[in-house]
Amino acid sequence: MSATTQQKYKAVLFDLDGTIRTNQPEGLEAFIQFASQIGVPMTADQMAHLEREAHRYWADGALVGEHMTRYDERGFWANYYAHLLSVAGIQDCDERGKRIQHLFEAEHDPDDLIYADAWPLLTKLRADGYVVGLVSNRDKPVDEYITSIGLRSFFDFTLVGGQVNSWKPDRLIFDEALKKAGVAAHEAVYVGDNYYADILGAINAGMAAVLVDRRDVFEKDFDRRIHHLHELVKWL
Repeated sequence: MSATTQQKYKAVLFDLDGTIRTNQPEGLEAFIQFASQIGVPMTADQMAHLEREAHRYWADGALVGEHMTRYDERGFWANYYAHLLSVAGIQDCDERGKRIQHLFEAEHDPDDLIYADAWPLLTKLRADGYVVGLVSNRDKPVDEYITSIGLRSFFDFTLVGGQVNSWKPDRLIFDEALKKAGVAAHEAVYVGDNYYADILGAINAGMAAVLVDRRDVFEKDFDRRIHHLHELVKWL
């Protein structure tokens, strides 16, 4: 079936981290575990709130940049963990953030995991004739990395924020991705797991968007959501 004549979209563009691949355990899962180890257990409501805040934080490039400038690497992460504790209503955040950072350094050694349904989905998209792109907020190019994990052949192009000095949800990175894909905005759909960076950014650039929301964190915010990548086909 030809994507150009019979399908609604010509291009499907993906986020990388949290969408195609993840850490196991995920960073937020490890944070919650380490918080419990220092005597700060989280309720289900707090965990949902923390996940929303983590997404919002990483979509705020100005805030992240400010913190990176203010702290060294260890201080940045300690500050980030203190920030999460603060939004969860926890006291003594600075000291506890440092303790959690120490636990990350000592105990956190996650596996690099590709979501199992990424392979059949990407295979189908290629067979159906879509232009398939990878658009990430990483600083450095990812071609070598995705080659090492066996995914490079699935993508017509890759683009990272550091290559264009633009990070999602900024519109420029989406516009540059559309140029690489050779399609107009209305001919592309963007798939990502961060509502604030991926979804709002893509929509602002004139694209359609599908949110990978595995734990229904954004159930009340957006209706074009999927729990697993293989569900994407229903939106195409």
